[in-house]
Amino acid sequence: MSDYLEERKEDDIDLVEIVREKLLSIGKEQDIALFDNNEYILDAKNRRPKIQRFILNKYWTLQILNIDNVDSIDVRYCLVNDGDIDKWIDLFNKKVVPFIIEHDLPHF
Repeated sequence: MSDYLEERKEDDIDLVEIVREKLLSIGKEQDIALFDNNEYILDAKNRRPKIQRFILNKYWTLQILNIDNVDSIDVRYCLVNDGDIDKWIDLFNKKVVPFIIEHDLPHF
């Protein structure tokens, strides 16, 4: 539990900000408040990168599962909780972002 509560250090990568900037770069200005004000995102903002990744994965999994009648298993498999953070960012950009665009996420 102490890992979860540990605040992000100054030199830590900020995955929440990286994802936020990606959303803005793909034209999601109208939806950015949904992301910014979501309880999961608010909780993740000042956490260490591995906790941010865990929370972001939960957030995006819920967003993806909310899409009816779409096979999303390949996209959800890219939301890995372990491993290299740079690999997570790469998978997010290559697999999750196209799904976000195609299905006009986020919805909540």
